[in-house]
Amino acid sequence: DWHQRLRGWEVDARPTKLGSIGRQFVLDVYNPSDEQLHERLAHLSYSTALKLRYQNVSARGLYVYARFNSGDFWYTRKKFKTAFYSDKEVFRRALLLFNSRPKLIVKEMGVTCYGLEPSTRPQASLFEEFNLEEELTKVMDDVNDRYGNFTITFANAHDTKTKLPQKIPFGSTKYLELL
Repeated sequence: DWHQRLRGWEVDARPTKLGSIGRQFVLDVYNPSDEQLHERLAHLSYSTALKLRYQNVSARGLYVYARFNSGDFWYTRKKFKTAFYSDKEVFRRALLLFNSRPKLIVKEMGVTCYGLEPSTRPQASLFEEFNLEEELTKVMDDVNDRYGNFTITFANAHDTKTKLPQKIPFGSTKYLELL
């Protein structure tokens, strides 16, 4: 076993439970404007929502954090009554939480969804608004699967793919297909 471990093989394949899905990024701008912060928050929210759908789960909780140039750290979290998974909903809820931060120079930011549960997306809703959102999300995912991620996205994140490149975190390759 040690021989294989030292060569990078996983020999203790223990099943784990998916507890949270998120994305964080150190900003590429020294003193970002509110518009730049919202663009980057949108991109982080959309890529987090993509990971949710990739794992076929919905979230009930959202955690948003920021680290400032001063070294201070801020975070907030909220558990919602309804589950969410779409780009629009993750961004809407993240923006709501992010706007309560102190107005300091942001150096790093992140969005994490928690309270994950198996998705009920195929189930139609009684409310037409939710069915339209599901259809739009599915069409966007289909086009992005075919032509590459962020081919179709919302306007506030259209130019962030080159500014926020996806990196593989240490020891984690489960989202390699999404790159």
